[in-house]
Amino acid sequence: MAKPRAISLFSGCGGSDLAVQNCGFSIVWANDVWDVACQTYRDNIPNAKIEEGDIRCFDKFPDADLLFGCYPCQGYSQGGRRNPDEPINYLYQEFDRVLRQIRPKAFVVENVIGMAYGKNKMLLMNQVYRFRMAGYRVTWAALDAKDFGVAQTRRRVFIVGIRSDLGLTYAFPAPTYGPARNKPYTAQSNVIKGLPKWPNGEFNAEGFHWYYLSRNRRQPWGKPAPCIVGHWRHVPYIL
Repeated sequence: MAKPRAISLFSGCGGSDLAVQNCGFSIVWANDVWDVACQTYRDNIPNAKIEEGDIRCFDKFPDADLLFGCYPCQGYSQGGRRNPDEPINYLYQEFDRVLRQIRPKAFVVENVIGMAYGKNKMLLMNQVYRFRMAGYRVTWAALDAKDFGVAQTRRRVFIVGIRSDLGLTYAFPAPTYGPARNKPYTAQSNVIKGLPKWPNGEFNAEGFHWYYLSRNRRQPWGKPAPCIVGHWRHVPYIL
């Protein structure tokens, strides 16, 4: 039986793609603008079919059952300038363009939680409206990874759409981890305890930046890690 087909946009190093592949999909096309990301993607994804380049320069795509991606988040991120007028914030229009062209059965978008706050909320709702106008039943939610068994506090916005002619509406799963649920949160110690120490020269030994220390990024060994941000100065500190 043939595997369902998927297309990945703004693919990065392939984290989401690996998950989709593990769910049984064949990723028939992927794209990212950064050469380093594309090379890392090839290292992570067996038989990778990723093309490097600006998505705005591509106009033909293979058929697929699923379209997924995480467009750039610099203008939405709580760790960035949060400028809703940044041109990069509107790359979701390219996702919408591909969606209308290939008409997959479903799509999934993931992005930072900052998209749901302040002026950025307008951009979030614009995406929801556009995708609905493209012919999809769309739902969105803000989910925290620790509520689903991940040893890290990581809140993200998810937008899911199912093509309207299929007559289905997606329902997000209920959290299963936490004090009021079936299981306790997964601690850092459950995941990384016992890993070998890195050799000299393989990590940054500089002191923590004052801005990092001013934020709540210190959690005990027996709790989930804080959200890991993309800068060497801000990796979590474990007590």
